[in-house]
Amino acid sequence: MATRVRDEIPNGLLTTQQAAEWMGVSVRTFVTLGIRQIRFGERLVRYDVRDLQQFADLHGDRPPMRATG
Repeated sequence: MATRVRDEIPNGLLTTQQAAEWMGVSVRTFVTLGIRQIRFGERLVRYDVRDLQQFADLHGDRPPMRATG
């Protein structure tokens, strides 16, 4: 069975496909959310997992996660 991106708790930057999977939505839905992009040149786009978590905390219906350690 393949490991899902969200289960790995990635450190670093995710592709659009990985970020959409992490959020549990389609790529089409993900790009409409307006989450901050990190651009390298004109075509390479990445997303910081911390931005995804912040978006989920701000727009979700449960209390924000607290950092541990």
